[in-house]
Amino acid sequence: MLRESSWKEKKPYPRSWGKLIIFAVVLACSLVVFDLFTGVDASLQELFAVILASLSFSVALFPQYIEFSVVVGVLVREKSVKVKEPTGFRRLIPLGSTLSVLLFAPILLIIAAPPTLLVGCLVGVYAGFSCGQLAFSLYMKLWERSRGLHVLRYFLVAKDERGKRTVLERGLEVVEYRMK
Repeated sequence: MLRESSWKEKKPYPRSWGKLIIFAVVLACSLVVFDLFTGVDASLQELFAVILASLSFSVALFPQYIEFSVVVGVLVREKSVKVKEPTGFRRLIPLGSTLSVLLFAPILLIIAAPPTLLVGCLVGVYAGFSCGQLAFSLYMKLWERSRGLHVLRYFLVAKDERGKRTVLERGLEVVEYRMK
């Protein structure tokens, strides 16, 4: 379904190395901030807040793994697969956990908890997001290396009559590479 005025844009999947370095720096900085803010006397309550926020934000990233595991067979066999946007319940899980961590938890913590607990939760969100991205990227790099393939995300793009860029289709494709 390649229109005459459409083209394919390709990007690294899941992230480029530059973004992964940024995630690693954010993870390290968030842990340093937590250590500096709480000091030696980090209570169990603050540590629990960091762990809970990290886990809940990591759950929001889990659909990325599910998306890949569902299409991997077709991707390897056909070298390209169209990826559908998540709908229904699959879309609500990451959205619900993200909203609860980013919106409702801080409001409740501001009202009912000490400031250190709020900082612990916010640091946990940053640490969980960065750690989840790094873990999935590491999984993908190991998967690519073991199969001699490189996964790319593609976008089939066209411009409408007003000149606005519109994505017609998105998906994943693999390219073989030689191991040195």
